[in-house]
Amino acid sequence: MALFRRPVPEIALDLNMLAYGLYQADRHRDAKPVFEAIGPYATGIPWVWQRGDEEFLAARKKALRA
Repeated sequence: MALFRRPVPEIALDLNMLAYGLYQADRHRDAKPVFEAIGPYATGIPWVWQRGDEEFLAARKKALRA
């Protein structure tokens, strides 16, 4: 499971929100360094707005291939 299970640093939510916005805007190349900074971890928000972990992993995979 990709979601954090411990307290999340403030920056993690910011990075996840940025990655989500770039992914939703089909700016996968721009999202690549953001997903690299996030690593395999997701915050619940914003990914639960769609399909949770499944959405995060799909977005991350697409961005890292860009």
